Amino acid sequence: MLHRGACATLQDAKGNTPLHIACQRGLRDCIAAMTSSTVLPRSIVDVMNFDGETVVHLAAAEGHVDILRHLIQPPLSANVNARDGRSGRTVLHHAVESRNMSVLTMLLVTRYIYGVCLDAVTYDDLTPLALAEGRGYGDVAEQLILAGADSACGWDPNIDFDDNDSMSSGRSDDEDLAFDDFCIRGRPIDCASWT
Repeated sequence: MLHRGACATLQDAKGNTPLHIACQRGLRDCIAAMTSSTVLPRSIVDVMNFDGETVVHLAAAEGHVDILRHLIQPPLSANVNARDGRSGRTVLHHAVESRNMSVLTMLLVTRYIYGVCLDAVTYDDLTPLALAEGRGYGDVAEQLILAGADSACGWDPNIDFDDNDSMSSGRSDDEDLAFDDFCIRGRPIDCASWT
């Protein structure tokens, strides 16, 4: 269809391109056909949908490790460190948060090959390690530290925020983490300061 003029960059009502949909649904043959086409611009792999997700975010969210690997390796070389438009999370952040061990393992094993940033920060300055420790995922935190994540960037539950800090809202750390990724039009909003 691409060779006959179908528009591969056309986005649906949610901002998804045909490649977004194929990656989310795990349609390997379709992805292979689309990405091998000389008609498809290479930049399509870094297009964000209206939720701020690229194709790597969608493939990883569904646990499609083979598709994720296909997208981040040459010649496509999708940005594995792309931050989503809602919270600034990378694929590694999402793998940690969902405790998706197959995606997490693939990213950690291939971190040097694909340049996976272990200490990338979200809009709230949370690293993957901070998310793992903050959510009580000790096994995930241990894997990140063994892979070389900066343990100084981890979660510190003993931080005493001053009165001017948005996190000192009287809620527990768990409540603050529950609201740490709200965004409007891709811009993070500070729900912790709402009282």
